[in-house]
Amino acid sequence: MARVLAQFRVLLDPDTDPENVSSQIAAAVEPLGVQFMDKKVVPVAFGIVALTILLSTPEEEGITDKIVDALSSIPGVSSVELEAMSRSG
Repeated sequence: MARVLAQFRVLLDPDTDPENVSSQIAAAVEPLGVQFMDKKVVPVAFGIVALTILLSTPEEEGITDKIVDALSSIPGVSSVELEAMSRSG
C-alpha cells in the first residue's frame, strides 16, 4: 500500500510545552498506522506557538479526519489544520 506524507499545523494553547505535545502526538497517531516523521516549532504571536508536523500515513480514505480527531484530543492543542499532502512512493 502506498504511503502519503501529510503536513499539519497544530496550534497550541498559551503556556503549553511544545515538546510535551510532540511526544503525545507520536503516541496518538501510532494506533492509526501513522508515523511521526518531523516537527518544527513556529512562533505565532504573543507567546503562542504552533507545531508544523510531518506524518507518514497509509493511503486510505478518511485517514486525515482520523488524524485531526486524534491530534485535537491532546491536552493543550487548540486547533489542527492539514497544510499539505503528497503521495510518497
